[in-house]
Amino acid sequence: MVARRRELAHRYSVVLAKVPGVTVPQEREGVRTNWQSYCVLLPETASQVAVMDYMQQQGIAVRRGVMCAHKEPAYAQHKVTHDLSHSEIAQTRGVILPLFDGLQDKDMIRVAASLKQGLAAS
Repeated sequence: MVARRRELAHRYSVVLAKVPGVTVPQEREGVRTNWQSYCVLLPETASQVAVMDYMQQQGIAVRRGVMCAHKEPAYAQHKVTHDLSHSEIAQTRGVILPLFDGLQDKDMIRVAASLKQGLAAS
């Protein structure tokens, strides 16, 4: 199953290379992921909410990439002592795309097209 997810993640990266401004996830040298999720980073100018809404209206299940606990009301009174800017960028610009064993090339092309159209509409 992990080998299949790795293959799908690689194919996603190829398909999504045609979507301007989208940053695809990369494995660092010496690190291997199981690709439990496939989270892309939207361009700074894009509205994450608008893109996700558009894609969901097209029947594509997408989710926000990261949830920063320090931004949630329950933790608002706690002082942040570390630089969490990368996490905050991931929260506001990250989108998890569908990734499952049965995903086909035609599905990835549809997801990429919807992402591109959602970006244009945002």
